[in-house]
Amino acid sequence: MGNKNDLAYLNIDELDAVGTLEATDEIIAIDPTSKIPMKNGTVQDILNLANAGEANTYSAQVGVTLAELKAGKTLIAAVTGKQIVVTNFVAVMNGSFAALTTADLEDTSGTVVVGLLAQAQMTDNAVLTPGVAGVTVGAGMGEGLTVSEALVIVNTGTDATTATGMTIALTYFLV
Repeated sequence: MGNKNDLAYLNIDELDAVGTLEATDEIIAIDPTSKIPMKNGTVQDILNLANAGEANTYSAQVGVTLAELKAGKTLIAAVTGKQIVVTNFVAVMNGSFAALTTADLEDTSGTVVVGLLAQAQMTDNAVLTPGVAGVTVGAGMGEGLTVSEALVIVNTGTDATTATGMTIALTYFLV
């Protein structure tokens, strides 16, 4: 594109139709979380972030059986030297859970908690997300977990009973 004085508002999918971007073209990107413009970046800056693996958002969908919840199950594997930053999760129940106190999403050391799912809301077909009654958002939501540790889900209190399991969808990035 090459002209610093041209201002265009384009979606990512529209960029290919416009022409070839130059590495020195300046861009204004909108942070999708905060909706704050990130100014003075260039196309090369974005490419550098992507090549470093820092601009990638990942998603995972994990099935968790009743037995796996009671034993503790890894939802996102540890990456050596990196922190997992969870930006959102959705947990869908398959059956109604009984007996446990909460199901906790936390790092493997148990020191950084992303969220707690309360047993009373863990009913058949319930969809639990941050901000919904029965979901407590921990200090680890949107913050880095302990370096080189995985994200797990664990049963707290008495072992869970009666339900078949749950499916958890997560979005996260690594720093």
